[in-house]
Amino acid sequence: MLVGHAVALPTTGAASLIGSNNFTSTATGVTGTSAYIVWGQATGVYNFNTGNSTATAGSSTIKVWGAPLIGGRTVYFKACDTTGCGSELTAAIPQVTAIPVPTFGNGLRELTSSHFAITNISSALTGAYVASGTPILLLWGIMYLCIFVGFWLRTRSGRLGFVMVMLIVPFIAYETAGLYLGLPSVASGFIMVLAALLAGMVYSLAHG
Repeated sequence: MLVGHAVALPTTGAASLIGSNNFTSTATGVTGTSAYIVWGQATGVYNFNTGNSTATAGSSTIKVWGAPLIGGRTVYFKACDTTGCGSELTAAIPQVTAIPVPTFGNGLRELTSSHFAITNISSALTGAYVASGTPILLLWGIMYLCIFVGFWLRTRSGRLGFVMVMLIVPFIAYETAGLYLGLPSVASGFIMVLAALLAGMVYSLAHG
């Protein structure tokens, strides 16, 4: 009479250290000196394996990682050795966490995607600074101050600077005309002051 020889299959350990593209399992009760994990994305279908991992005292810790592990999927796996494979277990792979997209470059992206449309220049130029908390009035004020100081350094007179600012204002003050830049509403008071100063200079020149 023939007596069958019982073969002990390895025991598949539960998945641990699960990441968006990896997990770890164990094979215990291993026959021989190596074990491996077979796995797939459907029960009973094992299209992939990890390759041999060294087993010590009948146990091996095996990491499954890399493509084609996909976040948000369930993986079906089992531990194997030279005698066969253990029971099937599952591992739920978490969704991949998207890398936050910085908004600092939105202005440049807006300009390039619109082929540098002039109507987008105003918001695009100041968008990154406003997003960081800088008041829009401060940006415009620095720009106009630089223009005025430039004229003053060349002529040592504020008259030409004021005249040029008043000539430029109609082109930049409106969002629907001129250069489509548009001054913020809070700058209207500043424009009125410039107009008053210009009127005073004209009057002084006429009666000088």
